[in-house]
Amino acid sequence: MKIKKTFCAISLVLLFVSCSTNLDTELQGEYTTETFFKTKDHAVLAINATYKIASFNSTNNLLWVFGDVASDDTVKGGNDGDQSDINFINNFTANPDNGAVEAFGNTITKEFQELIT
Repeated sequence: MKIKKTFCAISLVLLFVSCSTNLDTELQGEYTTETFFKTKDHAVLAINATYKIASFNSTNNLLWVFGDVASDDTVKGGNDGDQSDINFINNFTANPDNGAVEAFGNTITKEFQELIT
């Protein structure tokens, strides 16, 4: 039991001593408006970041609904009640409060906000 207490005490001391030097480092990889768009590499980074918006990096990206289902490249499938908002897009009868439209709009808005900040 004494060895266990000693080991825990030494571990706690090492944990706090080793972390204190790493907490004061400056952030790396972040650009400000004063330091960005100065080189050709910065321009490439900005263009590549815009492609993230159209990528399928989350389950909230419903771009496929508008690109594939609405263009007859694919069939939604499933039951009538299964994600019925997609059927409205397929039939071109979707309203602005359609769940798929709202989710896609929210995703695009969030991605653009991250892009410009």
